[in-house]
Amino acid sequence: MFTWSEESIQWYEAASAWTGYHARVAKKLTGCLDPDDEICDVGCGTGALSVELAPVVRRITSVDVDERALKCLRDKLDQRGIQNVSVVQTDYNRLPEYFCDVVVACSFGVFEKNGASFMKLARKRLIMIKRKILPSQEGFSKDYGRGNMAYLDEEYLISHHIPYRIESYEDDFGQPFHSREEAVRFVEHYGMNAAGESADDFLDRRMISIGHAIFPYYISNPMESCILIIEK
Repeated sequence: MFTWSEESIQWYEAASAWTGYHARVAKKLTGCLDPDDEICDVGCGTGALSVELAPVVRRITSVDVDERALKCLRDKLDQRGIQNVSVVQTDYNRLPEYFCDVVVACSFGVFEKNGASFMKLARKRLIMIKRKILPSQEGFSKDYGRGNMAYLDEEYLISHHIPYRIESYEDDFGQPFHSREEAVRFVEHYGMNAAGESADDFLDRRMISIGHAIFPYYISNPMESCILIIEK
């Protein structure tokens, strides 16, 4: 099971802020949400998407099992004065049926394994945001996030005759760095370099200098992503 560290939280928050990834995802979701909706952001992590969706809906319950990630979210909510997001540390399976109008799962869960549980929570629909296909050579390592590709969900939905809608789009959720040493730790932490390749060799191939005073280095992560919408 994925667990957060203090540094991985810092990396994720920096990537979200630098690229604007979650702000763009929230904008894409506005057509699937109503202002009066109550949302459950399952597997919310640091709550980057919850924060961006807060102005769009009536209420959000952000759920995760990792206290370190949720502390990051609580701090952001306090700093920004956001009042309509509740933070709950629990396994989403412990939530009652029809807990919310819409369940949002961003890069979390596989429909075959988790979809039925997600759907029980929602009164209206489930929205899943994830990579559509395997990352390209230009993005992070091909093994990074391999088990959470949307094409696997689509195959299951089609084979089980479950209606759904899909919106595909291209985006970049790359990673900025304060130093090359930090970038080495990032590559080694996520095992992004190919077998037999050192972290330094990976960085020589993938990292660029961008001349920013705080984040002078960057690894781009272009990806084909999608939003899957499954109605109740």
